[in-house]
Formats: sequence, C-alpha cells, structure tokens
Amino acid sequence: MKKIVLFISILMISVAVNAQVNEATFRLMGGLSLPNYKYSLDDASASRNVNQGFSGALMLSFYTSDNSDIADLGLNIGGHIGFNYTQKGGVNKNLSGQGQVKADNRINYFQGDAMGSIGFGKKRSKGTFIDICAGPYLAYAMNGKQKIELSDGTSLDTDFKFGTATSDDFIKFDLGLKTGLLFTISSRYSIAAMYEYGLSDIAPQESLKIQNRNFLVTAGINFGHKKR
Repeated sequence: MKKIVLFISILMISVAVNAQVNEATFRLMGGLSLPNYKYSLDDASASRNVNQGFSGALMLSFYTSDNSDIADLGLNIGGHIGFNYTQKGGVNKNLSGQGQVKADNRINYFQGDAMGSIGFGKKRSKGTFIDICAGPYLAYAMNGKQKIELSDGTSLDTDFKFGTATSDDFIKFDLGLKTGLLFTISSRYSIAAMYEYGLSDIAPQESLKIQNRNFLVTAGINFGHKKR
C-alpha cells in the first residue's frame, strides 16, 4: 500500500510539473493538528492518545491551463508546495511510574511537503473546485517537551533531546506521506483535511519504534488566482 501511494504521488507531481501551468495561487492557512504516534517496544505495541495541537502553512499551488485537454474533461492537474509549522506527538496514559497519571509529548516541526493533485468540480475559472492531493513530506524537529501530570495535581516538564545516540529521545527528521482533500471556494478561500503517515522511525533506540501519525483540519485565504 505504501509503495502504491508513493508511486501515485510521484506520478501526479511529475504530470503537474510538466503540464502547461496557467496560474499560481498562494494559500495562507492555519488550524488544528490531531496527532498521535505508533509506538512499539520490542515489537509489542502500546496505544497513544491524540495530543491536540496547532498547524500553520504557506502553500504554493499551480495548475494546468483551463484551456488544456484535461480541463475539457472537467479535471485539473495541480502541484502544491507547502512550508508548514506543525505540532505532533501523543499522550501516554499507561505510565509505570508511581504517582504518574499521564505524559503529554509535544514536538514542534518545520515541515516541507510536495503534493500532486487531481481536481474535480467547476472549471477553475469559476473559482470553486476540489483537489485530491498526495505526496511526500519531510519534517525537521525544532524542539519538543514532555509534560508528566502527577496524581497530586503537579506536573514535571522535560525538554526532549534530539539526535541519533541511544541516550537521545527522538531523531530530528521525520519522513512520510501526506494525502487528503483541498477545497477552493470562490477563488479566495481554502479548507483542507489532510492525513500524515510517518514512514520513518523517529526513535534512535533499536528496541523502540515510533512513527508519527497526524490528522490536520485547516482553513485559509488565497492570493493570486483571479476568476475570469
């Protein structure tokens, strides 16, 4: 399944890059991130809960011409390059430490993604359409923190250490796939629902495996595209 999604992503991006580009649209977006992560120790999985966060993005979208052959079929091919600030992590409610209730893990990432898309709906000249998007992302961890809530109502905060040594908490980089729906409304507004599937293991320890998962709901304003 991963190979199929990756192949489709590369194909869509390739088509978009080589297509006749009509206009570019900048999107300034922000909203909720709903992350957790897949966690396994010595091949034994343990559940993690969603740790709600924030996401913001600047996205550049470009599309095939409204006069292209594919537009005559009621479709549009697009490409999207995004620069994102996003919060990932998860909540551990199965702590073994005495008096520990839960641990909130938060990692703040700067992320770049490149997605291809197939668009449906009215012609883009009408300003309202839907894109189905898919493509890879690469994220860099700027910082992170764990907050442990204790049974007496107090809490302990610890900053994460990033690196590849076994004494570190997480690896700096996270590589994965991003897919979802992007709605453009009357040229000026965007709404997006995206899912991020981490492929890389962000834990430096051999016995431990952690992979990010993240669902995003964002909205924003568009600049550049004009209805004709």
